[in-house]
Amino acid sequence: MNFKHISFLLILLLIISGCSTKEKITKKVINEFENAPTWVKAPKLDKYINDVGSSDSSNESFIVQRDEAIEDAKANLYRKITTKLSNIFYLIGKKYMQDEVYLQKIEDANNELVSNAVNEARITKLWKSNKNNIYIMASADISKLKKDLQTMVKTSFKEFKSIEAEYRLLLEQGSIDIELNN
Repeated sequence: MNFKHISFLLILLLIISGCSTKEKITKKVINEFENAPTWVKAPKLDKYINDVGSSDSSNESFIVQRDEAIEDAKANLYRKITTKLSNIFYLIGKKYMQDEVYLQKIEDANNELVSNAVNEARITKLWKSNKNNIYIMASADISKLKKDLQTMVKTSFKEFKSIEAEYRLLLEQGSIDIELNN
C-alpha cells in the first residue's frame, strides 16, 4: 500500500468516527426532551405571555433548583415582554423616534410596565426531566399588561399629542393584540 492509500483510509476513519460521536451526543440531548410536555418546547397558555426557564440537576436541593428555574423563566419573560412593548411603542410613536424626551419616556415606561408584569407573573407549569433538570413556565396576564399600557400611554405621554390617538387606532386595528399574543 502506498502513502496515498494510507492517508485516504485514515481520513475516512476520522470522518466516520467523528460522525458517529456527533450522532451519539445529539441522541443524548434529544432523549432528555423525548417525553417533555409541549409547553417546554413551545410555551403557550392562552391570554398570557409565557416563557420557560430551566435549572440543571447540578444543584443540591429541589428548592434551590426550582428557584433558579423560576429566576431564569422570569428573566426570559422580562426579555420577551420588553421586546413586545418596544415594538408597540415604536408603532405608536414612529414620528417621535428622534426625540430624546420621547425615547427616555419609552425606556422608563417600558421598564415600569415590564417590571410590574414580571413581578405579577405566575408560575404556571413545572416539569422535571429524566435527567433531573427542572423546567418552569412563567406567565404574565396580557389583559392586565394591556390595561397598564393604556394607562401609561394616557398619563406619561401627554406632551406627545398624537400618541394616545395612535394607540387607540392600533388597538382598534388589532395590532396591539397581535403583538402581545405572538
